[in-house]
Amino acid sequence: MPRSRDWLAMRAHHSPDQTGLIYGGQVWTFNELSMATALAAARLEQLDVQKGDRVGLVLGSHPGTVALLFAAQRIGAVPALVNPRLTSSEILDQLASIDCGLAVTENPNLPVKATDHPGISFRLLDTLDLPDSPDLLGQSVQFGKFEGLIARNDISVILFTSGSSGKPLPVGLTYENIFWSVLGSNLRLGNLPGDTWLVCLPLFHVGGVSIVFRSILNESPILLQDGFSLDEIVTGLVSHRPTLISVVPTMLHRILENWAPDFQQSSLRVVLTGGARLSLDVLEEAFDRSLPVALTYGLTEAASQVATATPSEVLQKPGSVGKGLYFNKISIHNQAGTDHLAGEVGEIVVSGPTIMQGYLTGPSAQGRKVTEQGLFTGDLGYLDEQGDLWVIGRQDGVINTGGEKVYPLEVEQALLDHPQVRLAHVVGIEDQEWGQQVAAAVVQEHAGAIREEDLIEFLKSRIGNYKVPKKVMFLDELPLNSSGKIDTFVLKRKFEALNGN
Repeated sequence: MPRSRDWLAMRAHHSPDQTGLIYGGQVWTFNELSMATALAAARLEQLDVQKGDRVGLVLGSHPGTVALLFAAQRIGAVPALVNPRLTSSEILDQLASIDCGLAVTENPNLPVKATDHPGISFRLLDTLDLPDSPDLLGQSVQFGKFEGLIARNDISVILFTSGSSGKPLPVGLTYENIFWSVLGSNLRLGNLPGDTWLVCLPLFHVGGVSIVFRSILNESPILLQDGFSLDEIVTGLVSHRPTLISVVPTMLHRILENWAPDFQQSSLRVVLTGGARLSLDVLEEAFDRSLPVALTYGLTEAASQVATATPSEVLQKPGSVGKGLYFNKISIHNQAGTDHLAGEVGEIVVSGPTIMQGYLTGPSAQGRKVTEQGLFTGDLGYLDEQGDLWVIGRQDGVINTGGEKVYPLEVEQALLDHPQVRLAHVVGIEDQEWGQQVAAAVVQEHAGAIREEDLIEFLKSRIGNYKVPKKVMFLDELPLNSSGKIDTFVLKRKFEALNGN
């Protein structure tokens, strides 16, 4: 199989003095990033990392993470990005599931040697002595010393699913998966001279790290932030004028809640939003503020974007995530495996060159299913007459109450029609009589503005009686998982506690 030099080495060769990364006021050229990568590769080799080894990066989002990501690739190892906010046992379980021998972390409380998993050792990032500024690189590292050769079907990076539908599973994305994802995204959103992408999604999230790879291939800088910070976003928009940003709906909602005059002169041409449902009210407010929202549907198992509606398409069809990206095929399947007609709800199936080959834990992993037909996502949706995708929710999220099926999205939209409801999430909880009952968690615009019984009466005029929640719980905020998605498991436990179970 043909092999080529690693992507960062090639980009540094062709565009050495172009800006590749901006972080905390520091500007790194592609050549400086490649030099830092060579130094990081030397450190990994000193720790006896070999070709084919899996290296855990239990780190935040900063230049050291980027350097180690490409350093592992440069020596033929495979970087695995792990959420540093997980518990020690969760981190160890994830690393053990991929046979990881070495992990780099910033957390001194993680064990130097794991007693439960003696094959895993940890090294603190500080001990690697990597430069946190391009000014500290020095001249001792020669560009290209560790240039590796890659094949298209080599695993480029290992990411873990969010666990929103079960235990997080390791996904091995190949260079080919990522390449076609970048190309498909470019053909939908454009790749323009002067583009800069503000990255505030964590690098252990596919929506974060995919932009890093896109930067290398597109010769466009990223403005990297270590987590979501409104102050840093405002500063970044004013100082560096990025043209694209990726956020989950909760982030967009916070931006709109804390609107500042600095946003008025935003240079953004795309605000890519996905990962959860976005209410029509928030979408309308975003466009009123001249924020060009592009709605997207994506999966870790598909190297990020699957379908995306551009801002102009969102204005024409609010709520749709648009057509599948180039090279992807989206179909809707029923239990017989046949395509549905336009408008009929079924399971979303995605095929194309961005789809993973399978989970790294083996065929018995309880995640999304990959067959010759494609990736069975477990998500419900439909294609309209124009082939645009509408996502309804998780297949395992459909509520069966007394023999009737309830789609949470429909109930959530009805709840959001109430002027005092800011956020809402609907789940099914166990019920001895009905099998399941509909339950809603609600965040109010003003605490105490509405009562449960008033909200239920409001809904009865808008949706069928069997769809109306039997339980309403008012919260200050909806619980989120590490990917910024609403944590359904936590909500269900809260309802169980409310019922005394």
